[in-house]
Amino acid sequence: MSVEMISSKVDRFVSEQEIKEFASYLRGDLLQPGDDRFEPSRKLWNGGVKTQPAMIVQAEGVSDILAAIDFAQTKNLPFSVKSGGHAWAGHALVEDGVVVDLARMSGIRVDPRTKIARVEAGALWKNVGAELSSFNLATPSGKISTTGVGGNTLGGGIGWLLRKYGMTIDNLLSTDIVTADGDFLTANTAEHADLFWAIRGGGGNFGVATSFEYRLHDIQLIYAGLILWPLSRAEEVLKLYRQYAHEAPEELTAIAIMMTLPDGTKAIGVAGCYSGPVNEGAKVFAPFLSIDNPIQVQTDAMPYRTFTAIVAEMAPSGFKRMSRSSYAKQIHDETISALIEGFAQSPSPVTTILVERFGGVAGRVPWDETAYYHRDQKFIVTVDSGWVEDSQEPAARAWTEQVWDQVRPYVSEATYVNFLDADESDRVPASYGANYDRLRAIKKQYDPKNFFRSNWNILPAE
Repeated sequence: MSVEMISSKVDRFVSEQEIKEFASYLRGDLLQPGDDRFEPSRKLWNGGVKTQPAMIVQAEGVSDILAAIDFAQTKNLPFSVKSGGHAWAGHALVEDGVVVDLARMSGIRVDPRTKIARVEAGALWKNVGAELSSFNLATPSGKISTTGVGGNTLGGGIGWLLRKYGMTIDNLLSTDIVTADGDFLTANTAEHADLFWAIRGGGGNFGVATSFEYRLHDIQLIYAGLILWPLSRAEEVLKLYRQYAHEAPEELTAIAIMMTLPDGTKAIGVAGCYSGPVNEGAKVFAPFLSIDNPIQVQTDAMPYRTFTAIVAEMAPSGFKRMSRSSYAKQIHDETISALIEGFAQSPSPVTTILVERFGGVAGRVPWDETAYYHRDQKFIVTVDSGWVEDSQEPAARAWTEQVWDQVRPYVSEATYVNFLDADESDRVPASYGANYDRLRAIKKQYDPKNFFRSNWNILPAE
């Protein structure tokens, strides 16, 4: 890349020689626009994110992360971290700055004796699931196997095992992290306990997490699957889901989903994962079959990783997306009506609407035990709007806002930070609730200049 191209991309002049020197310090590769490998590394799950970094560091280890932090600070460049790149908001990329891509840092070590796994921050949950499955073990992960371990964990980790085993952060034992000062710290309940509290839900605000240690659970098989009906049965399905969500055993985590099938049929479904004895699984799913004439019934015993891979196929990468999501302590009839009527008018077959149950073990953790605050919420409602062509964007966005305007009176101002979209920074304080001031104080301690700000940013306390 020429000097002129570099200087147009950064806040201060950076010479070609300085770029070469920086690259020489790295074990991994330094990618710049024009390199054939740049665009594949830049791509995110949300294909609508057009952010163009000046360079991407494909980190091989902690030394590369340290070098990238130092370079970005010295040259006054914005900085971001990419693990799986699966969030709607696209914070994994930063315009005209330095991105550290952790994909090569994906090592996994399982100790079946202690039931602890050490996972590097660039791994995907599908990699972790494959490794743990060999030992008939699992840990609460994201719902989708293609989600990155790093961002998913730091935001909290809401998945298919949360009602039985808690969120991902409730099973996190320790984290290695690089701070803005270049310190390499281990954070757990015994060391840097304040930092450990903050990263369990506080996102990437406090440093670059390089590895995690998770508590594991004995899970050989789960009973899971998807039942689908035509959208005309949506009111029955959602009201049954609302009732059964309160009565179901904690081993069951289920989500109601409106989606468009490959043949164009708009449908309502219930996807669920039962982590109790598999021979009881059919009985647990049976109440949903009281609604007759389903389009599809696909339930069976399977490895946990198989189910998260099936779910991943329902949320493919590359489509342009936006979202609106909130917690709800109850699903009102008005909410149900607004969601059904809205989805019937959806302009895109890529769009989904989800109602998912929170609670169980995850809901009984005290609100101040981790940075994740909203333990008392019962549901999460999400409108995930997708489209293919740029020309479809105005209609998709207008539809999403229209539906959400109808839903907003019945849901919380707050939501799970990993579900926030790029234009919703004003919702961050509410999403951390009473924990927000403590997070700001810890941010001031570990990142007073707010170097790590390509995230759902928590401003340092004044």
